[in-house]
Amino acid sequence: MPPEAETQTEQKPAEGAPPPEKTLTQTEVNAILARETAKIERRFKEQLAALEPQARRAAELEEAARAAEEAKLSATQRAELERKREREGFEAKIKELDVRAQTETQRRHGLMVQHAAASRLGTLAARLFNPEIAEELEGIASSAMRVEVVDGREVVTIRLGTEGDTEPLETGWQKFVDGKLSKFFKAAGGAGAAHGGGGGRGGASEFTTLQDLVTARLKSTGR
Repeated sequence: MPPEAETQTEQKPAEGAPPPEKTLTQTEVNAILARETAKIERRFKEQLAALEPQARRAAELEEAARAAEEAKLSATQRAELERKREREGFEAKIKELDVRAQTETQRRHGLMVQHAAASRLGTLAARLFNPEIAEELEGIASSAMRVEVVDGREVVTIRLGTEGDTEPLETGWQKFVDGKLSKFFKAAGGAGAAHGGGGGRGGASEFTTLQDLVTARLKSTGR
């Protein structure tokens, strides 16, 4: 038998074997998915449209039933029901005003603390070894401050330790400065800083690192 005949014989499927399955291209798969998705969406919209009249009817029946029940009430009972509704509306309004008042109080307290920290640090600016750290120190100070009500007055207080003990700013500020901020001051003679000394270091600009500031912030916040 010639070679060509043998090749043709090998390519013929065996008798009784099922035909090979057709492989769909990606384009054909996408078309089928789009068609089925459109069918599902169309059925959903049709079902939703069919339910809308029923939902409206149910709401109408519920309102009619409520009105019928109220009609059975005596004048006294209807008045009581009306008062209950007014009371609930009043309570909701009070709750809304409480939330607004709390928001306003928090905003006012934040401004009080911000102003207190800025004004107090302003008096220390000339004593800092580097004026550029004033903003960072202001953040450290404000994080230790809060507003408390003392004898019916809102007073800015400052936390002095990690145990949560606070004092009014008027009496506690100098203690806070001595304990937390004094190491950022120039040395008494101007040759260096109180922290680490100025001997042989070439000036106050070499006094500290960012780690010093971070350490001071963490200690001041009690963390």
